Amino acid sequence: MPTTWTVTSDSCAGGGVNTSFDPPASWEGGCTATNFIPVGLQCGGVPCVGGIHISAPTIEEPPCTPHGSDPPPGPAYYVPGGFGAPFARACARAPWPACEGEDEVCLPLSGAPFATCLMHEGDETCPEGWPDKHLFYGQVDDQRQCEACSCDPPTGAMCSVKVHVYSDVACTVQRLEVDISPEMGGDCHPLMSGVALAGIAAEVLDYQPGTCEPHGSTPVGDVLLAGATTFCCREPMI
Repeated sequence: MPTTWTVTSDSCAGGGVNTSFDPPASWEGGCTATNFIPVGLQCGGVPCVGGIHISAPTIEEPPCTPHGSDPPPGPAYYVPGGFGAPFARACARAPWPACEGEDEVCLPLSGAPFATCLMHEGDETCPEGWPDKHLFYGQVDDQRQCEACSCDPPTGAMCSVKVHVYSDVACTVQRLEVDISPEMGGDCHPLMSGVALAGIAAEVLDYQPGTCEPHGSTPVGDVLLAGATTFCCREPMI
């Protein structure tokens, strides 16, 4: 509600004697008579009442609280052919068949689409004689997250207020009724010279809340492959 009400003796011409006619603190618009100016009261040799300056109402809106409506994504999982990575299947016979030499291991002959390979956890260098290296991954490291959401202060709110000025404390004998808004700014309104002023009241006619510009929620981070296994093969794999 308007907080500054100043009675002037000059009928809004400028340069007169000003008298405070402010409402009480935290006033919400109900009839109040915290100040009283009796009829004919003189200020500087002229009637104190000639007009009244009423400040514009102000809009005070709480900040917006960011929130999301979509559920968070589920955990990432590996899809064969995803992330541009090949899919591989390794198989081995157990137990291995016996060989004549103590340090020898008998392997079956390989044929397309298989190759004879050694495997080792991690990204390793292939030993001599096993030149065809392949790196495969068995896990997904999901490092994705969303930036924190935030909101700009609300803007674009509009309101209008009807104000009343009365000669009696019961707010029944009205001397002024006018609509004001923040866009109009404070203004001075002429009154009948020398009238008594006692009560004021005001009510909100219209209020359109402002809106907040949202920020954040931009996805950041990557989905990485993890759990590497190195395959070193004798002949190129198809």
